[in-house]
Amino acid sequence: MSRDLTLPARARISGKLMLPGSSRMIDAVLYTAPGQFTVTDDSETVRASGDLAQLRFETPIGRAPRRVTLPDGALFETSEHAALDALNPSRGAKGLHGAEAFRPRLIGFVALTLLAAFVVWRYGLALLVSAAVWITPPQFARVIDDQTLAVFDRVMLQPTTLDAAEQARLQADFVRLAEALAASEAHTPLRLEFRSGPIGPNAFAMPGGTVILTDDLVRLADDPDMVAGVMGHEIGHVTHRHSLRQIYRALGIATLVGFLAGETGPVLEAILLEGNLLLQLAYSREHEFEADAFAVEITHRAGFDPEGMIRFFEHLTEMGLVDPMPSWGSTHPPHDERVAAIRAQIAALPAR
Repeated sequence: MSRDLTLPARARISGKLMLPGSSRMIDAVLYTAPGQFTVTDDSETVRASGDLAQLRFETPIGRAPRRVTLPDGALFETSEHAALDALNPSRGAKGLHGAEAFRPRLIGFVALTLLAAFVVWRYGLALLVSAAVWITPPQFARVIDDQTLAVFDRVMLQPTTLDAAEQARLQADFVRLAEALAASEAHTPLRLEFRSGPIGPNAFAMPGGTVILTDDLVRLADDPDMVAGVMGHEIGHVTHRHSLRQIYRALGIATLVGFLAGETGPVLEAILLEGNLLLQLAYSREHEFEADAFAVEITHRAGFDPEGMIRFFEHLTEMGLVDPMPSWGSTHPPHDERVAAIRAQIAALPAR
């Protein structure tokens, strides 16, 4: 039942009213007097009234219209936040609304947030990567190798055309290098695979210890010491876990957190869905210099001539192959810088 408004007003708040059982909004005004409220429509017909303490105020969200629930379930909506806050006994809601208002200090807060994100990306990611690499079990890395190699064989690589005698000789050299590893370096079982295909003279290492040589690379080298140097370089990537580090950095912080928390399924799925991830990732300059230095050391220990690496780089330059992919590519240090570093490393080797 409606009646004429006779209650003197202390406050007047304009808005919209949605009656119970209806989705239609009508123009309305909320009037208040000490301890009481009244809501009228645009014809000043009373639609609701009662004790002010019975009103339930919605928490404000920015400048969005705010709702008040009336005792009978009707909803009163208004954008007059200041007037509504004066009626709302909840200081927390008022404080939240005030905090959401734009103020100059928000610029500083946003700047601090961006700075914190940069610090996490620059330093926190490296720490997470190191932790993930440290706890990665060899079985997990070997699954990555097997599945990724299966993808390579399906889409880009072909069986080797090297004869059995050549393969056996290279396998024997690879075993010599593996046997020269120190105990602290032999944390990942190594295996050598041969493939042919459209990727040219190439060699790359996978995180689980698989090293792949292409037929074109084997035929490009003039002597066993050249290929031994290449294999030593790739073993260096495995020993220093460069592939795992690059994978985890590429997959990002969310994946690392999932891995550290024990949710390895999504990590493995992400890697396997990107079967060419290892080919797409470029090692850093530091990784390449580190792998070169390791190759000099391991070939020397195994009885090969470390200068075979220098001859290999010189041969690449003579053949005009200065940009094979990926392990010897232009995303890495220039050949002259690498050769200079290798010469210095050889000069520091102890006499045999």
